[in-house]
Amino acid sequence: MNSIDIFDSLGPTAIASRTRRFLDIYLKDGEAVYKNQGIMFKTKWFPVFYLLCKSSEPLAITDISNSLHMTHPNVIKIVKSMSKKGIVVSLKDEYDARKHLIKLSDKGRTLIPLLEPIWKAFENAVLGLFNETGFNFIEVLSKMEESLKRKGMAERVLSNIKIAQYEAVAIIEYTPQLKRYFRDFNYEWLNKFFEVEEYDEEILNNPEKYILSKNGFILFALLDGEIVGTCAVSEISDGEYELSKLAVTERKQNRQAGKKLVVEAIKKIKEKNGKKVFLLTDERLTKAFNLYRSLGFKAEKEKIIPGKNLLRSKTSSLMSLTL
Repeated sequence: MNSIDIFDSLGPTAIASRTRRFLDIYLKDGEAVYKNQGIMFKTKWFPVFYLLCKSSEPLAITDISNSLHMTHPNVIKIVKSMSKKGIVVSLKDEYDARKHLIKLSDKGRTLIPLLEPIWKAFENAVLGLFNETGFNFIEVLSKMEESLKRKGMAERVLSNIKIAQYEAVAIIEYTPQLKRYFRDFNYEWLNKFFEVEEYDEEILNNPEKYILSKNGFILFALLDGEIVGTCAVSEISDGEYELSKLAVTERKQNRQAGKKLVVEAIKKIKEKNGKKVFLLTDERLTKAFNLYRSLGFKAEKEKIIPGKNLLRSKTSSLMSLTL
């Protein structure tokens, strides 16, 4: 019975593991070639050995690392392995005793004429593999490396996670049954970072009067079947609105609920023919501050909005977004 290759079913998800498997096969076969030719040489030494072979002077570990785009610890590990076999020697820098320079030993240099025809054979074998498959792996690998320099894999994966999280959040509007979430979520963050002031109490306990009656609205974020966040918008003058009371319960933060609340609030303001949105935030609330900036909010100094006289307003920043 033929076994199923799990990597085939995983596809792109397993690219790192599959590349590692391919590399393991290639390195194992490389070791077999050197052994067959009676040469004591490790395939993992090749990039460092080749660089030292082509260099007219000894190189520092940092220089090797930078030239090969390999990590410093990995280069040290390879050099130590080569040193134990007498392939390289370490010299002290005459200008800096703390700095060690690496060069091929006499033993290492005697290997060069033995290794060069083997490397040529490796090159021809790889080109033959490319012709056999109709696929130049080196060209594709180079393009992928260049792309990853511009935007790393972690950034790409995290971006996709955020997109999926954003799409998983549903936004619903205020009903009397949801009033307690508006109050509780705001109490949660106010008590953590500041304090609940009288002005807050009035709004949080009577949003119908202070928000909804002022051509405003209150939104809630729904995630995994539960309410996790809220925000409020009220009109402060003709065509100008204030975004306030953005709060996401701590246990559901970092799931894009806050961003979707703000984005949907801005959409609704546009539907009301709003021209500008104001908000008060605090630069110490780094995530919220960065969120607003990412959505186009900028510093605003002139406008006077409700809540400007709160105690926490002394450290607050007024921001605005022109629609």
